[in-house]
Amino acid sequence: MKKLWVVIAAAITGSLVPAASASAATTLQSAAPAAPYAPALSSYKTLAQSYSARAIVSDGWARYANSSHEGNGTCPVANTSYSSSLNAVVLTTTGQPTTVATACAHIRSQHTVPTRGDVVEAKIWLPGLSKAQTFDGTTYPAGTLLDWATMWTNGANATNGPESWPADTEIDAVETQYGVNYQTVHYGRPTGNGASTGNWTTLPRGWAGAGATYATPNAGVPNVRPGWNVIDLEFTSTVANIYFNGKRYITIPASALSHKPAYLNFSISGPNGNDANHLRWPAGHGTEDIQYVKVFS
Repeated sequence: MKKLWVVIAAAITGSLVPAASASAATTLQSAAPAAPYAPALSSYKTLAQSYSARAIVSDGWARYANSSHEGNGTCPVANTSYSSSLNAVVLTTTGQPTTVATACAHIRSQHTVPTRGDVVEAKIWLPGLSKAQTFDGTTYPAGTLLDWATMWTNGANATNGPESWPADTEIDAVETQYGVNYQTVHYGRPTGNGASTGNWTTLPRGWAGAGATYATPNAGVPNVRPGWNVIDLEFTSTVANIYFNGKRYITIPASALSHKPAYLNFSISGPNGNDANHLRWPAGHGTEDIQYVKVFS
């Protein structure tokens, strides 16, 4: 969604320290021993881009998110830090609604990733309720995902070029809302209310408005869960596949994709404060953590 992206998460033990000196993200031209997590993606053998947690922090992904005005450019850089004990980027939120700007954290890649014949992979921690809790009369069980944690791509009209939203395609691979993770693709043209004319989504029917295309995940494949998850976005020459922890969760059709290069974003905050039911969303102080980002071709 082209909105304020903010972060919510479960508390994680470990000291948070500022990033020490770190090497810049690497670009490797030769075949690498590492391969994408999902066995079905083993043919993608070349590690084209690699970003460690230290590099993500020291290279200023939080500053890029603000300078590019993603998330409305309001998420404090200080809400992004490096944890040596977790070897992860830590995005912190107070769990307040997205209408409270300082409640969020957001990072965005400096460079675009390719979206044709490549796999974008990240290992991320998603927060969940440690015990059953009630929000505005609605009770959620322990283990419910906290809102609003995200992993998404935003298309650019050329490699490292300016964005043209939504024509260049936005893919929300991880977007926790109402305690559940959903996937959405925005494309087409912008509408008067800030939405897009093209919406392909796994949201419940009717949530995305008139003209939306509603999709069903693969039967028997689990969604992301609280804790560590490995997310793979496979971009073929036509469709895109989203894998959660090694299993193909859903396929995005060619009709919803532009295959333009894309910037990669992660963010967390409290629930969408513009939603009249936001008080019912499970939220609270927490973190979303990222251990690495890799691009295979």
